[in-house]
Amino acid sequence: MNWVLLANCISFAGMGGLFFSTIVKKKRQVLLMQSFNHACAIAASTMLRGYSGAVQEAVNLTRNILLLFFGKFHAVFKVLFVVLAVGLGVLTNVAGEEFRAFELLPVAATAVYSVVLVREKSSAVTIKAATALCTMMWAVYSLFLQNFVYVASNVATSASAVLAIVREKKGTNDES
Repeated sequence: MNWVLLANCISFAGMGGLFFSTIVKKKRQVLLMQSFNHACAIAASTMLRGYSGAVQEAVNLTRNILLLFFGKFHAVFKVLFVVLAVGLGVLTNVAGEEFRAFELLPVAATAVYSVVLVREKSSAVTIKAATALCTMMWAVYSLFLQNFVYVASNVATSASAVLAIVREKKGTNDES
């Protein structure tokens, strides 16, 4: 089996978790579903030589697992995860054989999402909005890697997150 096909199969399983994270309502459920996706993405990105993406996914997975266990971070850890994501992302790009600008997309997506996720006041709606934005960055990155499952599923996940937000906001407005 070739690596592109195998990586796309693993990506398909992982994106199921990300897609379902846009449907659930509790923060813990969102984090669990997204953690499964991050684990699959580490494997798929590594197979497709998208090392910047694999490194960012490892930071994302670590952040989510710690949030699941501790519920919130001290201010130092909040900053640390953003710095870690950006720092490792830049190092991964600089240390590579050649600079590929698209490899910065996962770095930007991880930085944005980390800032939103570690804020104590971030609601499920806020996390879904960040998911919508960041999955579009990952979709573009995935196109360069030929991870077509991630392209399609990231676009679908982004759309699902936007629709979920609209439904929740409409339901809130209807109740007023």
